[in-house]
Amino acid sequence: MKKLCCPMYTIKCDAVAFQPSKSQKKVLKKMTKFLTIPKTGPSSSHDKETVPSESLNSTMGHFVEPSPGKLPSFTLSKSHFAGKNHSGEKQLPKDSPSPSFSGERTSNPVEVKTGSTKGKTPTPGVGPDPTKPPCEKAKISELESILKTPKGSVTKSLEDLIMDRLPNQLPVHDLQIKLVLSDPSDVEFQQSFPKTAELFFKYQRVIHKDPPEKCTQKRVKLVRVSMESKEFQATFQQTHELFAKYQIAIHHDSIADCTEREHYTGPGSPPMGFGSFHQQYFIDVGVIDILPRCVSSVYFFYDPDFSFLSPGVYSALRELHFTRSLQKTTPSIKSYYMGFYIHSCPKMKYKGRYNPSYLVCPESYEWIPIEQCIPKLDCSGYARLDDSNREPPKGSIENVVVLFNYEAMRYRIYQLISRARDSEEVQEYAELVGPVVASRMLLYRSD
Repeated sequence: MKKLCCPMYTIKCDAVAFQPSKSQKKVLKKMTKFLTIPKTGPSSSHDKETVPSESLNSTMGHFVEPSPGKLPSFTLSKSHFAGKNHSGEKQLPKDSPSPSFSGERTSNPVEVKTGSTKGKTPTPGVGPDPTKPPCEKAKISELESILKTPKGSVTKSLEDLIMDRLPNQLPVHDLQIKLVLSDPSDVEFQQSFPKTAELFFKYQRVIHKDPPEKCTQKRVKLVRVSMESKEFQATFQQTHELFAKYQIAIHHDSIADCTEREHYTGPGSPPMGFGSFHQQYFIDVGVIDILPRCVSSVYFFYDPDFSFLSPGVYSALRELHFTRSLQKTTPSIKSYYMGFYIHSCPKMKYKGRYNPSYLVCPESYEWIPIEQCIPKLDCSGYARLDDSNREPPKGSIENVVVLFNYEAMRYRIYQLISRARDSEEVQEYAELVGPVVASRMLLYRSD
């Protein structure tokens, strides 16, 4: 890592202790509003944000927006303004004409004298809606709501904030999320693959500026071994026997723990098993690995037309939510891995905003809170992140387990059987991966 221009540090987030930040809560609220509240006209917040018309028209056929330059038709009588209204606005004179709105904007501009519009002609219009209280600045309104919040109130969890619709509201857009096994023999994978590939190609062209020749189906297929293949079925019994023997000898599992299902899915796995999956949101797709101790985010791609919804942040929050739900059935799954953190790369620094997050120290291999790491990385691309004098335990040949002639065995036994002379190479391997991994992972050796 010292020789790299941009050192990469493994990063993980403690999904169980995760608390969304203010900006992350806004992303969740934005998505909930998009799914629930229809677009209301030219003043909508989506004016500057592109939404594919064909996808909205299909779900919003019942909603009709007013034409540009028009307001809803309604008429207010004088009696509506008699006396002081509830918001404390000034009364209109009794002899003043009642305001009337026919849907067209008035031809005469209304003069408004303010300090910020000196020397400028005000935009023609009918002025503020007299039926509504006066507008306040967003910051003042937000501050008032914070002051009204009672002290000691319960902080909302991620589960409380993720809502596909507002209470008592029918959805305007329907968000569906599917977990599809990344396996070509899987029926759901086959059915969804054409759309997944099309979305991936669009994302790569628009976001990463990839040329068409780079957008091939092979790049989309992140697949595991197909259980339907003839080669898999032909070797399955022998593989399962090896799996059972390894689990009993190395991990001291009971025979009952070494069933065929455990072989397929892994010991103590969640209902869908461990492996690689496509998590499909029907406007974007996340590729994740479900592992015994974590959910690992592999890749994410989305429809660029929906960029205004911050789909990258939303998907990470959804995957954190998914990790927390898995932890309830599989207690060993506690962390959400986001790949590598590169402090000098602006596109990667967002990963440190999911709190609490940790980086692996490249020298002690300990997890260090990212808040302690950032000051060191500001000074140097490469840094020892662990302040202690701890050194990682060095692996040795005694820790190494090898796979030889379809049988798992300790390296020393393998040495006696094969009379191998590769001890220096195996020692280097043991020091590189460490004692824990060396005892869990099989080092393949041929005749």
